[in-house]
Amino acid sequence: MQSNVNLDALLERMRAELERAKRFEPLKFDETVEECIDKARALVEERELKKS
Repeated sequence: MQSNVNLDALLERMRAELERAKRFEPLKFDETVEECIDKARALVEERELKKS
C-alpha cells in the first residue's frame, strides 16, 4: 500500500514538472548555441583521449 502512495506522489510531481516544462520557449539554435556544442564536443574528445 505504501508503494502505491509513493508512486502516486511521484506521478503527481512528474505531471507538475511536465506542465512547467511546457511553459518554456524552445531554445533557438544560433551561433552561440553552436559554439557551446563545439566546445563541449572538444572537451569530450579531450577527456576520451586522456582515458585511453
